[in-house]
Amino acid sequence: MARYSDQAFSLNTLGMTKKDLGELKEARELFERALSLARQEFALPRPDPEFSRINEAIIADNLAQTLVALGEVKLAVDHCTKAFALAKYLLGSDHAEMGNFYNTVGKVSMACGDLGSAELMFAKRIELARRDGPPEYLAEALFNLGSVRLQQHRYPEARVLLAETLRLESAIPELQRGLHNALSHLGLAYLGEGNLPEGRRHLEKALASVERHAPGDAAAAGIREALKRLP
Repeated sequence: MARYSDQAFSLNTLGMTKKDLGELKEARELFERALSLARQEFALPRPDPEFSRINEAIIADNLAQTLVALGEVKLAVDHCTKAFALAKYLLGSDHAEMGNFYNTVGKVSMACGDLGSAELMFAKRIELARRDGPPEYLAEALFNLGSVRLQQHRYPEARVLLAETLRLESAIPELQRGLHNALSHLGLAYLGEGNLPEGRRHLEKALASVERHAPGDAAAAGIREALKRLP
């Protein structure tokens, strides 16, 4: 019979695939089962020495991300808080692998309307990504903090963050499908500053990008509506 650790690893891997495909309910069930199995493994007198305790934190973090996407914010808070505390205890606050945990706490904080906490978490994620992470991690962190700045109406700061996001994502082929997000948010930052021509130009580029790379994406309707409201 397979160990709890082997089953937990397999279910977590499958859950990540489901999450990437947008099959969130299935992903949630898989992560919940994986987390339960991981905890059963660590409750054994002699847990699998090759199954690090950090795996429990990673699975709980994946579950928290999925719950946020499903709108289950209260449950997400519980899981991400436990995951973050365990990861910080095991790795230390400045370890490169802490980046994902900071990012998740930031997203959950945004979902709760706590922009101050989200700001701190995303800023720390940026610090770690600049030091150790690949460019796609840095791009995501910059976009998230830029989104916070937009909600705070701090448009010049948002513009700088989102412009760097766009520069990084434009150079990564795997991120072309989602390029419209950085373009549209950057357009909103320009509009917030009162720069109508640049705001319109970036929204038009965002619409062209989503129609080219992700036809049928719901984002297109939102971008069209934003363009219609412009004078």
